[in-house]
Amino acid sequence: MSDHWVDHTAWMDYFFILLAVVAVVSASRSTTRNDIKMGMWLSAIWFAISILLHDTYSAAIFSSALSSIALVTIHIINFRLHLQLHRTKQATI
Repeated sequence: MSDHWVDHTAWMDYFFILLAVVAVVSASRSTTRNDIKMGMWLSAIWFAISILLHDTYSAAIFSSALSSIALVTIHIINFRLHLQLHRTKQATI
């Protein structure tokens, strides 16, 4: 990969870190589960560090992929728990 390509795509690293943080902030506000909040924040921090280390360590690419999978998985779990809670509340009405 040429340096020219890296210079033009570096902004995407920051964009995806920002996107992860915004998603975690939003999801953290809507859940009361501390384990879900902690998992999302740890995954987002892991993701950000991995992204920032792409140029330094080749293994950081795999680490960022794993952290993204973890972040998506925790968001899915949070979404399902939210739906389950919503269905339970409607069943009691």
